[in-house]
Amino acid sequence: MTPLVFHPIAVDGKKYPKPVFSMLPGLSENYWRLSRGDTFKSSFLKDGLFFQNGRYAIHYALKKAGVKRGSTILLPSYHCRSLVEPAMYLDSDIRFYPIKRDLTIDLDSVSIIVEESSKPIEVMLVVHYFGFPQDIESITSFCTDNNIVLIEDCAHSFYGTVGGKLMGTFGDYSIASPKKFFPMSEGGVLIDNVNTIAPNSLNAQPLLEEAKHLAKYLSSMVRKKCENLPDTKITNEIKGHFIKGDSPRLSEKYLYFREESINLSGCMVSRFLMHHANHERIIKMRRDNYQRWLDGIAGIQACEPLQARLKDEIVPYVFPLVLTQQSEEVFHELKCWGIPIWRWEDLAVTDCRYSNEYRLSLIQLPCHQDISTDQIDWMIDRVGRSISNVLEKNSESSS
Repeated sequence: MTPLVFHPIAVDGKKYPKPVFSMLPGLSENYWRLSRGDTFKSSFLKDGLFFQNGRYAIHYALKKAGVKRGSTILLPSYHCRSLVEPAMYLDSDIRFYPIKRDLTIDLDSVSIIVEESSKPIEVMLVVHYFGFPQDIESITSFCTDNNIVLIEDCAHSFYGTVGGKLMGTFGDYSIASPKKFFPMSEGGVLIDNVNTIAPNSLNAQPLLEEAKHLAKYLSSMVRKKCENLPDTKITNEIKGHFIKGDSPRLSEKYLYFREESINLSGCMVSRFLMHHANHERIIKMRRDNYQRWLDGIAGIQACEPLQARLKDEIVPYVFPLVLTQQSEEVFHELKCWGIPIWRWEDLAVTDCRYSNEYRLSLIQLPCHQDISTDQIDWMIDRVGRSISNVLEKNSESSS
């Protein structure tokens, strides 16, 4: 098996100001569902195993698919590291397949990988990035034709449909990460679409942990929202924010995967929050906020939305924005403003062109149901200012 090599973390986030507001939603008074009957909004509101995190749902699905030491599996070249670590833990032989510019799967390239593999490919994991679906029907047919178990990763797509069919119903196994959509600090769901997993096969959380989570969620209901947005830059130039000298390196340890959590259920209060949310409101607000982002950045240079069209069946996780010029400098400016912003820096080293580009140029911005229109407008304004500042500085230095 080829040893895994990961890109280094490029930025020390601790040296930046704390984000002005949260990247993920909070618990508000209008969070709760007023009536029953909307379980049709997501396949993950039905029966499924509820883990502490999505990575343990992936691990469980891999095991049920028969993955063991030396098994050959396909993972996407563009990923967060927590997606890879469950496969690492099982000592599987991981092959990374390329993605296209819009993060859809290059199925022709996948076919070549399968054909040229000296061992049969046993499992393929597919991600619906940021809530936008893959051509999952073609992928499902491909996996069936090649006797490959399909794991459908819906960590970014708790809601949404493809051809009128709910996401999460295409894979042999499907996983979700509800903490990305609901005000909880844990949670991962595994759906078994081939009926090989026994229900209630996880260990319950200790009562003390249940009590801690309940207290945490109750306290979050009375937190004070940040409504006052800064008019000026939060901080002057921050020195040493980029980590110098690091190079791609072999994986030495797990950063996110914990063996003691493998068979541990998520807390009951977290599951309660997931099932009793006002799903109609969450769907509407996320779509409205995404569209506000699209409209707002339309006239801003040196950036472009990864997905410029929001079809009716899509419910976005975040707003993915590609910085097309001076991405590192712009990223630094945005972090200095205190804008909540994520990107995947420490992905595995592959020869995929767009994974390598997006590692530093594709940023994730919040569009969740707890963000106000004023906050989105403030972020849009700061994106425009930051890009203008960087381009102006570079123009002056080159003249």
